[in-house]
Amino acid sequence: MVTCSDDCTLKIWDASIDLSQPTTGEGHESWRHISTLSGYHGRTIFSVHWSSEGVIASGAGDDAICLFAEENS
Repeated sequence: MVTCSDDCTLKIWDASIDLSQPTTGEGHESWRHISTLSGYHGRTIFSVHWSSEGVIASGAGDDAICLFAEENS
């Protein structure tokens, strides 16, 4: 999962669960912070999307759209 914030960062998270399976809502799941992308926007990031092709697109109050592609190891 990727999140955006008014601190001008994007954060990438990993869940310790299988998100394709329904859950009951009992308890909570652990999410692990993997990476922070910063320095690409100068104002609050309002929107972010991670496509099935592995591209992250973000839009911010600085009128910029940034695209990030996953690197294959």
